[in-house]
Amino acid sequence: MQFSNNLKQIRLSRLMSQQDVADKLHITRGAYSAYECGNRRPDVDILYQIATVLDVRIDFLFNTDCRRYNSTIEYYTSLCDEERELIDIYDGLTSFSKGRLLEHARCIKADDEEAFGALKIVGRKPRNG
Repeated sequence: MQFSNNLKQIRLSRLMSQQDVADKLHITRGAYSAYECGNRRPDVDILYQIATVLDVRIDFLFNTDCRRYNSTIEYYTSLCDEERELIDIYDGLTSFSKGRLLEHARCIKADDEEAFGALKIVGRKPRNG
């Protein structure tokens, strides 16, 4: 049952319907629903496709402890659009480009701290203004 519960939870965290996932897998919604209900187990090929569509490792679909994953999803969904966009851009970069981006980000942060350090309140985001 853990697989079917995880499958549903991950799908919902991706804001996808059963039909969305089924379409990407080229199966019927009923076939996909059977996986989430625990009435049917996907074969290895479909399992790989499910993991790809939901952007998780296959072993995670069978994980018995999703608490860490859930807290990550809750954090991600609490971010504003610009913050999520930055994460998505970062994820798509090469390792070399990630290093360059981090160097630039550190410089920008240092400039902000120098310019606005006196106004900074610990634990609070700066207001847009």
